[in-house]
Amino acid sequence: MHLKHINPMRIIVTLYITILLIFDYFPVISLEITKIFTWIFIAIIIVSIIFGRKKVKDNINEVIIQIFINIYVIFLMGLLTILGGKSTLGISFDNGFFWIIFLLSFFDIFSQWKKIKKVKKH
Repeated sequence: MHLKHINPMRIIVTLYITILLIFDYFPVISLEITKIFTWIFIAIIIVSIIFGRKKVKDNINEVIIQIFINIYVIFLMGLLTILGGKSTLGISFDNGFFWIIFLLSFFDIFSQWKKIKKVKKH
């Protein structure tokens, strides 16, 4: 995987996820700052959805990046928990909704991988 395959918007989204999880696990930061970051994050997601429709879904690099982000979020949640943080929003390993979202992401990655494998056979 080359750096040219990494979408700058994905890096920004990953940084915002990191910041929001840190704010959630350690809520010593002002609630107003957290709200501002949340609204900026929502705006970034909307912009990436609107302008990101051109991406190729049968690209192995996209699958690798999705796997990395999933592993990163789980690692970050584990690290923040080990450091003594506790999610104020309930984004934690004992939340069933978190696992449903994670499994849906896993199935999306798996289906993309099967599609890539099928395309490469032909």
